[in-house]
Amino acid sequence: MRRKKKREIPKIWTWISFIIFSLLILWFGYSLINKKNPGQVLKDLFTKEYVQTDLSTYTKERLIEELTVANKTIDTLRAKLDLLQERFGFITAVVSVESATLNLRAEPSLSGALILKIPNESLVSIIEYDTKEQYLDGTRGTWSKVNYQGSIGWVWGNYLKVLE
Repeated sequence: MRRKKKREIPKIWTWISFIIFSLLILWFGYSLINKKNPGQVLKDLFTKEYVQTDLSTYTKERLIEELTVANKTIDTLRAKLDLLQERFGFITAVVSVESATLNLRAEPSLSGALILKIPNESLVSIIEYDTKEQYLDGTRGTWSKVNYQGSIGWVWGNYLKVLE
């Protein structure tokens, strides 16, 4: 009788798996230590920062050229955002609080920096919902990332009434 040979995983795949697993552990560990969202850590890793320390190398023409390029980039991004809004549409909601205003915060937390106060019954566009349910004033809910007149931040989602 012929005995079936056990298939062995090549050593290279074992090392590749180990390296990938190690990178994931480092990524999440760095996120926890720095109290950052893992997605933000990746974004920071791949975002170029243009810091010019020696301003003496700039001329008026160079500044105008860079400003023109930056404006074209902004216009392109706005056009893409408009196209996405037309295609998929963001959810529109009305602020509904018992007080006069609702706080727009930089982070989905009561300790997040206050960006501005949104007047009651104002329209906002909901961009996304925080995936972590929390309790605020004894009520369970989630934070919502919204756009209010060009300012983007987080509000307690229970204070929004979605328009159909």
